[in-house]
Amino acid sequence: MDIDEETKNIIIELLLYCPRDLEDGVHIYRSSRYESTEERLVVDDEEEYYTREIGASNLFSAMTFISNYLCEKSEEEVTEHTVADCFKGILVELEKLHIIRELPEIKRSNFSVVSSNKKGSVNISVDKG
Repeated sequence: MDIDEETKNIIIELLLYCPRDLEDGVHIYRSSRYESTEERLVVDDEEEYYTREIGASNLFSAMTFISNYLCEKSEEEVTEHTVADCFKGILVELEKLHIIRELPEIKRSNFSVVSSNKKGSVNISVDKG
């Protein structure tokens, strides 16, 4: 299902709002895969700081919003799989638009040097993902 621009903008706002972790009383969940491509000023409890972080709660809120959106707009049954696929598609689109990105350390972990040539010192990297 295509998501209109207004809805995409709401999702972007949810993702880039003050980063929050999720807590369930036992565990603390943190986002460890995505960040904003640009630092943004965050005002949190009278503290101001710059960050690229996208909190787990932000991701959860955006995904919940998408789930509700799909339930309202779709004439077909909305499953967890449908929501997950739509959310993943939106994240990929936001990456292409350079609004968010995969954390650099995640990207680096997907590459490895395969060989080195003594004659020309050629390094070949392969994406393991």
